[in-house]
Amino acid sequence: MDSKQRNNLFDIIRGILIIMVVWGHCNLPGTTFIYLFHMSCFIIVSGYFYKAKATTYKDLIIEVGKKVKKSWIQYVVPVVGITIAFYFIKKIFPWVTIGNYDFWSTYFPGGLVKRVIAELLMIQAGPFTGQMWFVRNLLIVSVFFLCADFALSRLRCGEMVRSLIHLTIGLALMVLGYFLWFRFESKPIFYNVERAMMSYLIYYLGVLRKEYTKVANVYSALAAVFLLTFVLRRYGTVYLITAQIINPVCFIAVSLSGWIVVELSATLLGRLSYFSRALAYLGKNSYSIFTFHFLTMWVYDVLTDFSGIGIARLAAGLFVPILFVYFGERVIKKYMTPQSTTYTNRQS
Repeated sequence: MDSKQRNNLFDIIRGILIIMVVWGHCNLPGTTFIYLFHMSCFIIVSGYFYKAKATTYKDLIIEVGKKVKKSWIQYVVPVVGITIAFYFIKKIFPWVTIGNYDFWSTYFPGGLVKRVIAELLMIQAGPFTGQMWFVRNLLIVSVFFLCADFALSRLRCGEMVRSLIHLTIGLALMVLGYFLWFRFESKPIFYNVERAMMSYLIYYLGVLRKEYTKVANVYSALAAVFLLTFVLRRYGTVYLITAQIINPVCFIAVSLSGWIVVELSATLLGRLSYFSRALAYLGKNSYSIFTFHFLTMWVYDVLTDFSGIGIARLAAGLFVPILFVYFGERVIKKYMTPQSTTYTNRQS
């Protein structure tokens, strides 16, 4: 499988996962099953695209800075934007329902400025943007992994030793993170570091997936579905968003099993031209769709007085953001690109 095919496969995987995200937020049938593994799969995808670029301390600082800048923008722009928008919507139209009937004491106990400062520091999210925790979580995991991998490279560890150390770190952090969550469940640690600890090993699974390019087969997928179904029937849901997992072993098992199912599904759907293009488009624009769906689902809820049909809410949360992204791209290409070209021609 060449690089182009691999990238297309992972775009399709992201497309499948973003559908799962919106599906789960609509609380449609199968949500409990999806919640077992869908966020873990996103973390595995991120690990797959990890590249060890830092060879000096200066490189390390630059790479960490790039990751922080990118994640900060991805987190702050939608969170602060939606918070400010909802603040003034509620001020101007107090009858509009926004998430909680006790809106002011829930979202703005200290006022708008205090809330925005907390969001700029990535301490908390705002109305309907709690799911942006994933961006912050991934930032912590990726930076920690980058630093650990850099340290191992400086020690000139061989590939086998490096893998064993990463696995050991991942297992230790998962157990420690689970203990910290269990110990301080009523009062999460700053920045939910315990959740990031439990994600390190899952992130490394994505790194390993890049090294072992053989995709899942039908038999492994059937075994994975069986395991997922067994865990679902016996234990219930894994909520990574609140770090509520049954135990570390179960978390690893459902993450791997879910990944096998999703990757094989993407491989099979990738053979169908129409589905391949549609899902790859979703995958390439997964962040934009994910961000927009907060707003479009809220608008639908307000218009239906929070009593709408689940499948219609899915359409509002998935297809409307797709239209926003699609027509937004066309507007940018039509009205912005030609202007820059014309300006360049005039300059020359």
